[in-house]
Amino acid sequence: MKCTYDSRFFTRFTAAATAVILALSCCSASSITSEPPQPAKGMIFLKTRLDPKIRAEALAGGHPAPADMLVKVHVYVTMLHEEDFNRISQETLDHRSPFFGHNFTSDELKKYVRPISDYESIERWLTSYGIKILSAGSEPLGGTIRAQGTVAQFEAALKVRIDQSPNKQWFANISQPQIPAGFKGVIAGFAGLDNLSAFGGGPGEVIQ
Repeated sequence: MKCTYDSRFFTRFTAAATAVILALSCCSASSITSEPPQPAKGMIFLKTRLDPKIRAEALAGGHPAPADMLVKVHVYVTMLHEEDFNRISQETLDHRSPFFGHNFTSDELKKYVRPISDYESIERWLTSYGIKILSAGSEPLGGTIRAQGTVAQFEAALKVRIDQSPNKQWFANISQPQIPAGFKGVIAGFAGLDNLSAFGGGPGEVIQ
């Protein structure tokens, strides 16, 4: 039998194969360069510092935390003029500075106290989701609002997801909490969205 070479068939086959390869390449590239998650409208992310490896190990094989599980959360509030306070604090250790050895007086600290209205705004936001305010303390170096609510309530308020370990010993937010954009620079972070922070992490920081 004599074999014949059909250049038209080869051309069509090559074109089809090239199209398939390009399509697969595009799919692979799009998955690698996928856009990062975006906050809800009018919200911004507040990055938590919990070590992702610790969280992954603790929650491996876990499931969403029960919606009615109660959690107590601390909302940390910033001070006013924090950069100025930090600058002077550093200069108190510098013998070349006129602030060397300086101790802040009660009157001096008043300029760093955030107004009560800021605390009230945060409380109104939280209570609008059914979250209960336990206490609020305004301190010169930043205050704290203690709040209690269910997992479902905090998930709704912070647009976050909280999971629990298979043995129900551990829980943690597996997505970054969100706060209203108007609270940028006012809310410093949260504690209590997980019970793992003692093993690595802190209140959090705003993602610019």
